[in-house]
Amino acid sequence: MKSYVSLETKNTKMEYDQELLERRKMLKGEIETLERKLRDTKEELLQVEKELRSDDNIMDYRKNIRDNADRYESDRNSSEEKWETRKRRDEADDRETIRRDEL
Repeated sequence: MKSYVSLETKNTKMEYDQELLERRKMLKGEIETLERKLRDTKEELLQVEKELRSDDNIMDYRKNIRDNADRYESDRNSSEEKWETRKRRDEADDRETIRRDEL
Protein backbone atom coordinates (compact mmCIF):
# COMPACT_ATOMS: atom_id res chain seq x y z
CA MET A 1 0.00 0.00 0.00
CA LYS A 2 1.52 3.30 -1.07
CA SER A 3 1.22 6.44 0.94
CA TYR A 4 0.85 9.72 -0.87
CA VAL A 5 2.27 12.89 0.63
CA SER A 6 1.77 16.22 -1.02
CA LEU A 7 4.75 18.26 -2.16
CA GLU A 8 3.67 21.03 0.18
CA THR A 9 3.91 18.67 3.17
CA LYS A 10 7.34 17.49 2.03
CA ASN A 11 8.55 21.07 1.63
CA THR A 12 7.22 22.03 5.06
CA LYS A 13 8.95 19.01 6.61
CA MET A 14 12.21 19.86 4.83
CA GLU A 15 12.01 23.48 6.00
CA TYR A 16 11.35 22.33 9.57
CA ASP A 17 14.27 19.89 9.42
CA GLN A 18 16.50 22.66 8.06
CA GLU A 19 15.47 24.94 10.95
CA LEU A 20 16.26 22.15 13.40
CA LEU A 21 19.68 21.60 11.82
CA GLU A 22 20.44 25.32 12.04
CA ARG A 23 19.28 25.39 15.68
CA ARG A 24 21.45 22.36 16.43
CA LYS A 25 24.48 24.03 14.85
CA MET A 26 23.84 27.23 16.83
CA LEU A 27 23.46 25.32 20.12
CA LYS A 28 26.67 23.38 19.54
CA GLY A 29 28.43 26.68 18.91
CA GLU A 30 27.07 28.10 22.17
CA ILE A 31 28.24 25.00 24.04
CA GLU A 32 31.74 25.32 22.59
CA THR A 33 31.83 29.00 23.58
CA LEU A 34 30.69 28.21 27.12
CA GLU A 35 33.20 25.38 27.45
CA ARG A 36 35.99 27.75 26.33
CA LYS A 37 34.82 30.38 28.80
CA LEU A 38 34.63 27.80 31.61
CA ARG A 39 38.15 26.56 30.81
CA ASP A 40 39.46 30.16 30.81
CA THR A 41 37.69 30.91 34.10
CA LYS A 42 39.14 27.77 35.73
CA GLU A 43 42.63 28.76 34.57
CA GLU A 44 42.15 32.27 35.98
CA LEU A 45 40.93 30.84 39.29
CA LEU A 46 43.97 28.57 39.51
CA GLN A 47 46.25 31.55 38.81
CA VAL A 48 44.57 33.65 41.50
CA GLU A 49 44.82 30.83 44.05
CA LYS A 50 48.48 30.33 43.14
CA GLU A 51 49.16 34.04 43.69
CA LEU A 52 47.35 33.96 47.01
CA ARG A 53 49.39 30.99 48.19
CA SER A 54 52.62 32.67 47.13
CA ASP A 55 51.76 35.92 48.96
CA ASP A 56 52.99 34.63 52.33
CA ASN A 57 49.92 32.49 52.74
CA ILE A 58 47.54 35.42 53.00
CA MET A 59 44.60 33.04 52.86
CA ASP A 60 45.91 31.23 55.96
CA TYR A 61 46.60 34.57 57.64
CA ARG A 62 43.01 35.71 57.09
CA LYS A 63 41.71 32.35 58.30
CA ASN A 64 43.88 32.60 61.42
CA ILE A 65 42.60 36.09 62.15
CA ARG A 66 39.01 34.87 61.80
CA ASP A 67 39.72 31.81 63.96
CA ASN A 68 41.40 33.94 66.61
CA ALA A 69 38.45 36.32 66.66
CA ASP A 70 36.07 33.37 67.02
CA ARG A 71 38.22 31.92 69.82
CA TYR A 72 38.31 35.29 71.59
CA GLU A 73 34.53 35.58 71.33
CA SER A 74 34.14 32.05 72.64
CA ASP A 75 36.51 32.75 75.55
CA ARG A 76 34.65 35.95 76.32
CA ASN A 77 31.32 34.13 76.32
CA SER A 78 32.80 31.44 78.54
CA SER A 79 34.13 34.08 80.97
CA GLU A 80 30.76 35.79 81.07
CA GLU A 81 29.05 32.46 81.76
CA LYS A 82 31.50 31.73 84.59
CA TRP A 83 30.91 35.19 86.01
CA GLU A 84 27.13 34.65 85.87
CA THR A 85 27.52 31.27 87.59
CA ARG A 86 29.70 32.75 90.36
CA LYS A 87 27.23 35.61 90.79
CA ARG A 88 24.27 33.22 91.15
CA ARG A 89 26.24 31.01 93.56
CA ASP A 90 27.26 34.01 95.67
CA GLU A 91 23.68 35.27 95.76
CA ALA A 92 22.48 31.81 96.81
CA ASP A 93 25.17 31.71 99.53
CA ASP A 94 24.09 35.17 100.73
CA ARG A 95 20.44 34.06 100.92
CA GLU A 96 21.45 30.93 102.83
CA THR A 97 23.56 32.99 105.24
CA ILE A 98 20.65 35.38 105.83
CA ARG A 99 18.31 32.45 106.54
CA ARG A 100 20.75 30.93 109.05
CA ASP A 101 21.14 34.29 110.74
CA GLU A 102 17.36 34.62 111.01
CA LEU A 103 17.06 31.26 112.75
